[in-house]
Amino acid sequence: MSYPKYIIPSNLSEPQIEADISNYFGLVSAQNTRRFRLITTNEQLTGADKKFVGNNGFLIYLQFKASEGMKTVNSYPVSSRKNRSKREDIREYRHNQKINENHILYFKLRKQAKTAIDLQHNILLKHANKVQSQAMYVANLELDKDKYYDKQYRSAQGIEHPFYWLEHPRVPFEQLTSLIGMTPFLKEHISIVPDKAVTDDNHYYSYSPLGENVIFHSPYKVNEHALKLSDRLKIILNEMYYESKNEFSIQSLSEYVNELSEQIFVDKNEKTSFNDNNPIDTILDYGRRLYEEYNILQILIIR
Repeated sequence: MSYPKYIIPSNLSEPQIEADISNYFGLVSAQNTRRFRLITTNEQLTGADKKFVGNNGFLIYLQFKASEGMKTVNSYPVSSRKNRSKREDIREYRHNQKINENHILYFKLRKQAKTAIDLQHNILLKHANKVQSQAMYVANLELDKDKYYDKQYRSAQGIEHPFYWLEHPRVPFEQLTSLIGMTPFLKEHISIVPDKAVTDDNHYYSYSPLGENVIFHSPYKVNEHALKLSDRLKIILNEMYYESKNEFSIQSLSEYVNELSEQIFVDKNEKTSFNDNNPIDTILDYGRRLYEEYNILQILIIR
């Protein structure tokens, strides 16, 4: 595949990143911990599992993106053509802002599907910064596949894996979340919470290889809701465990997704059917429909 000379291609794909992070989160449930549990859209629950889900929870919605790279203006000059790519505008804008970086990372918003009622970005936004949920883009900060998987491997081995200590009675939860915040694989992803609706998909997020200086193009806007995925999880878990900020009954969460379903799914037959007796089924069914329609992954955190 041919790329402009200023592009630094990645050999990672969006499905790879989604699968790798989903599998990594799956290690949490494998610990069978009593402190907290992550339940993803595709997880099949037994009757015993559903009895466990009688506690409080919080919902996270993830849209995975594969970062691409661009050379800075100092490394390769921008084109002076009038019909140049918007990516050239991004390079020039970051240069004019005097952002010091070795190269630029970016991703473009997804086009609206023919059967969808809205852009994926706007649907993700509906779940963002709510008391019951948080939604975010998750993208890789490492472009090289071998280096990316090396960090994943090192982050999932024995005592180096933060969730290894979940059931250790002498390890404070605060120490566990600190370990999560330092996990190489989780630190290798940026999380960006959307904060502005759009009318088309011709928009980009750009950021530095360290996950800093995040800008939404356009209009050009600094996104203040960006953190590394490790830091984002640390904050969410700490607030759940110590401050009870992000804790809602499973029943109330099922009512929340039922209301969202009324807004998102046009066909009445596709709306999530609310069932007072099986609130966990309502939540999981909503997550499956959301993933099928918009490729947004739902994660339910319970404790």
